[in-house]
Amino acid sequence: RARIARAAAHRPPTGGRGNEDQLKTDQLSEDQPNEDRLLAKFGIEGAQPLGSGGEARVFALDAPGLAQQKVLRLYHSTHEAARTITSQLTDLYDLWSGADIGLQTPQILDSGEVAGRRYTIDRRMSGQNFSGWLRQAPADARRQALLSYLDAAASLQQLPLPKPGFARLLGDAPQQFDTLAELYDSQLRRCVSTTWQQLSQDLPDVQATLDKLRADLARRQCAPALVHGDLCPPNAFVTETPAGPQITGVGDFSPHTLAADPMLDITGAVCFLELEGYPAAYDDAQWLAGIAERWFGVETPHWLNVYRRYYAFYFSDDPAVYPWSLDQLYGS
Repeated sequence: RARIARAAAHRPPTGGRGNEDQLKTDQLSEDQPNEDRLLAKFGIEGAQPLGSGGEARVFALDAPGLAQQKVLRLYHSTHEAARTITSQLTDLYDLWSGADIGLQTPQILDSGEVAGRRYTIDRRMSGQNFSGWLRQAPADARRQALLSYLDAAASLQQLPLPKPGFARLLGDAPQQFDTLAELYDSQLRRCVSTTWQQLSQDLPDVQATLDKLRADLARRQCAPALVHGDLCPPNAFVTETPAGPQITGVGDFSPHTLAADPMLDITGAVCFLELEGYPAAYDDAQWLAGIAERWFGVETPHWLNVYRRYYAFYFSDDPAVYPWSLDQLYGS
């Protein structure tokens, strides 16, 4: 979510998905002249994308029914450090290739650059995008899938880390930190610096709110583990099985990915469900929070609250999430 906002040249006051859609339109207009030629190089001229976001457009490369499906991820020409992130992700995915955590994780099969556009060829994740599936699923099926989703959030911590210790793993500034609190402080400073002026106008005592959050984060004690950092339904895949719908894969690891506290992904799985566009999303999120509290111990409600506020600051630079951020921070 935040990657779209960081690519924008302006900071809208309260945002909304219309701003996100406009940014995608602007990127498409800039890249369209050479995109058809690039798709022709891969034998898919005129293909419609499977998805489009702030970083890239994704196209199917293989016909349905083949044993191993592939996708072309074509990065926008405006994407910063695409070469760096591609190399980092390739190394990380290779490290995970032998790890069996009951979930598919991405795999980059090839990468390169054509006419100034960076691309990767990735293994296509099996199943259906969880966000789209949720909008059409009946309530009993949704709740079963959401239990699997919460279990998947907890399973990600089993993926191996490239190095021991707390760290920012990807992006233009990967870095090791001595403590979890130092990592979080660095993350917050990087994002809040772009939205501080607007937050100060919209929230009373925003500095006191941030100081309280930092004090709460400094009290967290845990061993470092793999954290996706942006675990939300659009980044998960669901498969219909004989036992019912199950989350079978998680994708879109990014500069949000850390060696940190696994409770961060548990919180993301719960709170970002509220941003989904189906009528029962908020009720489902509250129900899932209750399950998390029973699964992960008596301190879970406190840390869900702390990490909600962390995400509210961290993703406040995303116009689509900014109103939600204000809701989490107001009066906290």
